[in-house]
Order: sequence, then structure tokens, then C-alpha cells
Amino acid sequence: MKIIPIRIISLFLGILILVFLFSYNVSALTISPPRLEFSANPGEKIEDVIKVFNETKDTLVLFTSTADFTAKADESGQPQFLVPGEKENDLASWISIDGSIVILPSEQKITPFTVRVP
Repeated sequence: MKIIPIRIISLFLGILILVFLFSYNVSALTISPPRLEFSANPGEKIEDVIKVFNETKDTLVLFTSTADFTAKADESGQPQFLVPGEKENDLASWISIDGSIVILPSEQKITPFTVRVP
């Protein structure tokens, strides 16, 4: 009969340890939408926004940049970033976005950007 209380106590302690192990602070930054697709003709300008949500408890200062990339040949899905101006179609140079974004804890910022098709 003493075995049952020991098993119950062991189970309780095991659950308590798991709760402490997995209750660490989770930080996240959400960008929406995750993907954008546009169609445009030469000379057109597209204006749109992305939403950036700071799910952390800290103020974040983010610095934006654009870069051309292609998929790696190994089919891993990882991007292979290209040297700016290296390719004939330097698409990153078509995009304008503010250089930095300051987002307070639990704040959402709407960040405008422009695509100018040459």
C-alpha cells in the first residue's frame, strides 16, 4: 500500500519538473503576411505594407534591408544570397522601405514599402 503514494508523489514531482523546464519565457516577432506576390508592368509603382508584431517584453529596434537570393541547389529550401548588382535582374534595388523600425513590447507596427519596376 505504501507503493501507491510513492508512485503518486513521483508522478507529481515529474510533472512539476516538466512544468518548470518548459515554462521559460518565449519571445517572438511576427511578420504578416509571410509572403507577397505582385504583377507589374515596367514603369509601375506598387505600394503596400507589412505588419510587424513584437511579442516580446522588450522594445525592439529592427533594421531593414533588401537582398536578392536564389534557392540553393541542394533542394534544402535555404536561400543563397547574391552579391548586390551581380545579376542582371537586381530586384532588391526596386524595393524601398524605411531603414529602421522601433517597436514597443506587444506593439504592432504597419511598415509601408514601395516597389518601383524600372
